[in-house]
Amino acid sequence: MPIEFVVDRDNSLLVTTYRGVVATEEYVGQVRSVLDRLDEYPGMDFLTDVSDIVHQATGGDIRTISAAIQEYAERIEGRKMAIVVSKTVVYGLMRMLQALMDGLPAHIEIFYEMDEAKRWLGVKS
Repeated sequence: MPIEFVVDRDNSLLVTTYRGVVATEEYVGQVRSVLDRLDEYPGMDFLTDVSDIVHQATGGDIRTISAAIQEYAERIEGRKMAIVVSKTVVYGLMRMLQALMDGLPAHIEIFYEMDEAKRWLGVKS
């Protein structure tokens, strides 16, 4: 399964993991699915793991993903979003996403290490 979603109530996290080839439509669909249900997860932050994704995204794809997230700007206010990557090219694309979402009322950071992302999110080891 290329997309896995887990609600980690112990750490107050919504964890989405993407593996292999994930089409932009699948990515956007997953984002919307989670953000549509945010009322079920008050105050939870986001941990997105794209470290095992097969890179195929373009700048246009990143703009599409950004636009989808921006539709939910009011609902993500004050939440943290950590994105974990493993490849330099994916890091660059996620930095583009971060820049496109610069005006959002959420805090977005990109990490190469899962442990570092979890520390930033306040997860106790």
